[in-house]
Amino acid sequence: MNRPSDRLERQILEAIERAGALGLTDGAADRLFGSQRSGAKRGQVFTSLKDRGLVRCERTAGGGALWKSIACEPECARRTGQLNER
Repeated sequence: MNRPSDRLERQILEAIERAGALGLTDGAADRLFGSQRSGAKRGQVFTSLKDRGLVRCERTAGGGALWKSIACEPECARRTGQLNER
């Protein structure tokens, strides 16, 4: 996988991967960005990760965003015990 060279992008991608199949919520992303980052920077980071095919965004019922890793979806689900048994 082509890992981001930007430190903030790497931190966000790692947090998304750790979130597993549940995904990273807007609130959790806000805590990672902190008050030191602008909304524009946040948008830039997520757009970059999405454009590079590393993450995808799902909308929640409440209108928020849920960010998930594309590369590790099956593995993340297994690792966090969130894979549906059929």
